[in-house]
Amino acid sequence: MSGSCDSSQAHRRALSRHDRDAGAAAARERVDHRMPAHASRLCVDLLHAYRDVAVRDLAWLLLSPSLLDARYFGPRLAHVLAQPRQRQQALAWLARLDADPHALHAALDARPQSRLGLYAEQLLSFFLQYGPATRLIAANRPVRVDGHTLGECDFLFVDDDARAWHWELTVKCYLDVGGPPGSLARYVGPNLADRFDRKLTRLLTHQLTLSQHPQIAALAANGRWQAAMIVCGWLFRRWDLSGVGDSDNVSGNCAPRGDAAPGPVAPDHLQGWWTCAAQWPVFDAPAWTIVPRLRWMAPLRLSADDPRVYRDSTAVLVRCIDYWRDRPNQPLMVAALADVRVSQDVGNPAGEWCELARGFIVPDDWPKRAAAYTTVP
Repeated sequence: MSGSCDSSQAHRRALSRHDRDAGAAAARERVDHRMPAHASRLCVDLLHAYRDVAVRDLAWLLLSPSLLDARYFGPRLAHVLAQPRQRQQALAWLARLDADPHALHAALDARPQSRLGLYAEQLLSFFLQYGPATRLIAANRPVRVDGHTLGECDFLFVDDDARAWHWELTVKCYLDVGGPPGSLARYVGPNLADRFDRKLTRLLTHQLTLSQHPQIAALAANGRWQAAMIVCGWLFRRWDLSGVGDSDNVSGNCAPRGDAAPGPVAPDHLQGWWTCAAQWPVFDAPAWTIVPRLRWMAPLRLSADDPRVYRDSTAVLVRCIDYWRDRPNQPLMVAALADVRVSQDVGNPAGEWCELARGFIVPDDWPKRAAAYTTVP
């Protein structure tokens, strides 16, 4: 009898896994014919591995690919967890932290941040201070000359091979508005106050040089820091939806506008899409949410009854229009969601909302303003 019960239970578990996997595949298929779902295995792995939001964001920082191609920047581009040993140690540490994230939460709560870059710095500082195989010397160390502050070194630390590192961290979400292939000027911040080429120039010519000043060099055992930059985030490309509904395009396939991005952009960077409000299609996603700025890093995982979830794309557009009444120039990031169980340990029988793809909805006059911004010297 016990063998029969065990067999029956195993069969039910197998069916449960099959139903869950089939549901995930079906949800992804419904989205795929309208938009590019996350192609990166990283996004799927993060959703499976980490329940805590802050831990998932930290894991994203440590594991996500760079926006820049290492072949163009050599040792100036930091390789986080480059060695298998470092990666294994970090993954084990992250698993323990996800099981008990109170120390991380306390560190974040001690200095609440509203800016994405400062929040990301808090996360990486926590890892360098309490994670495996690193000893943090200083974070946000100011460099002053003749009473003037030239800037701050984001992180000064020593690794387990006794190498002294100066890291500069940048987390960016840039929208590709078109332009010469390989040009970083075509990638602009959603608020049109930032541009990829300008940020990279400042990193290379100013931020990475700060540790050369004698007051900072003196902190290294050998008087020298190896300076490198972490440049991670998402690039968003415009999707031409003009053919949706045409007889020759009944599937609503999207095609990215503009040229592919050769040059210094890494081929494996994380990608999303953007579109104008007037072109906002009825994407066939089970649900949507507007992504707040501090959640722009790792993919989202929301509870089944989360009030921030919208069940149709029209509701999202209405929310955007309401938002633009007070902030007329600010694009909003949205994420397509599916009600899919992401792991065996999900206790909610209704499942959880998991991110399948993300993009920006921009005001209708934004593309013209963005194109002009790319030409500003």
